[in-house]
Amino acid sequence: MELRPYQREAIDSLYTYFQKNDGNPLIVLPTGTGKSVVLAKFLQESLGTWSDTRVIVLTHVKELIQQNFNAMMRAWPEAPAGIYSAGLKKRELDNQVVFAGIQSIHRRAYEVQRCDLVLIDEAHLMQKSDSGMYRNFLRDLQQINPDLNVVVVEKGSEVGAHILSGAVIDPAGLDKLLPDWRQDPDCPLKTQMKDDRFYWMTAGGMFRLPNFMMPPLMSNHHCYIGSLGNVCRWLAPKAEALGVEIYPGFAAAEVLYDEKGAVRGIATGDMGIARDGSHKDSYTRGMELLGKYTLFAEGARGSLSKQLIAKFGLDAKSEPPKFRHWAQGSLADRSRQAPEGPDPALLRMAVEQFDWRRLVPLSL
Repeated sequence: MELRPYQREAIDSLYTYFQKNDGNPLIVLPTGTGKSVVLAKFLQESLGTWSDTRVIVLTHVKELIQQNFNAMMRAWPEAPAGIYSAGLKKRELDNQVVFAGIQSIHRRAYEVQRCDLVLIDEAHLMQKSDSGMYRNFLRDLQQINPDLNVVVVEKGSEVGAHILSGAVIDPAGLDKLLPDWRQDPDCPLKTQMKDDRFYWMTAGGMFRLPNFMMPPLMSNHHCYIGSLGNVCRWLAPKAEALGVEIYPGFAAAEVLYDEKGAVRGIATGDMGIARDGSHKDSYTRGMELLGKYTLFAEGARGSLSKQLIAKFGLDAKSEPPKFRHWAQGSLADRSRQAPEGPDPALLRMAVEQFDWRRLVPLSL
C-alpha cells in the first residue's frame, strides 16, 4: 500500500510521540484524507514490529467499524482482526485486533482482559466528563491492565501445603532467580549433598553398587537436602513483594479454551457444596481467571495437566515419563540404627532392578 506524504507523516509522528512520551497522542485528519488507510497501515506496521500487541479500535457507528475493518483487510489480508458490534451481529473478542462499537463494548472490559493499545476513531465525541461510555471503558481497562498481573492459584491452605516434604533439590533455578539465596539466614536449605551410595536390594539384605556404574543424572553432589514445602513457604513472600498475587485455598478445576481451542485460562472449583451435592449457605461459584499465559504447575500427574497432554498429544513423540519417589523404609531404619548414626548429607539409593527409570532414592 502506497501512502501519501501526509499519511506517512501522520504515522511517523505517532512513533516519535511514543518514543518520547507516555501520554495519549491525537492525530487530526480532515474528512477525505484516508483515516482508515492510515489506521490500517499503522496497525500493520505496529504488529509487524511488536507482534504480541493487542489493540482495540473504537468508534461509534457500525458503518465506520466496517469501513475501518475493510481497510485493514485490504492492506493486510492475513490480519488477525475481528469485529465486536451488536449492529453488525459479530462478537469476535478473541482476535489480536478488535474493531468495536463503543455502545456494544463499553461494559465488556472484563471480557476484553488484556489490551495494550486503544485507538479511537472520531475522538472528538469523547465527553469531557468522567461519565461517558468511552471514559468508563478506558477506566475499566486501566484497572484490569495497570501493567501486568501475575496470579498464583494454590489449592492448599497455604503455599507449600501440598508440596513434598523431604527432597533432594537442585539449586540451579534458585541460583538464577535469587543469586544470594545461600546468604539468606531464613532459607531452609542448609545441608548440601556430599556423597551418593547405591544399593541392590534383595529379600535378605542389600549390596552396595559402585558409583561409576551410575549415569550422570544420578549424581547429586551439587544438590541440597531439605523440605521442598518449606522452600515454597520461604519463596511465597518474596514473590508477593514483587507484586505476585497468591490465592491459597482455590483449586483450578477446569481448563478454559477460546474459540480456536487454545488455552485462555482456568476456572476455580465451586465452594460450599455439601456431600449430597446441594449448595450450602456458604456456596460460592468458582471464578474464571483468564490470562495471556497460563502455566500449569500441578506436578507430574496433575489432573488438568493430564487433560492437556491428552488433548494436544503432548506426549506423542516423547519417552515415557520418569518419576523419582522419596521414601522412608527399612533401609532408612538400618541407617538410623548404624553406630555412627544417620548422616544428613548422605543419599542412599535402593536399586530394585537395573532399570534407571526405577531407581528409588531414600532421603535419610
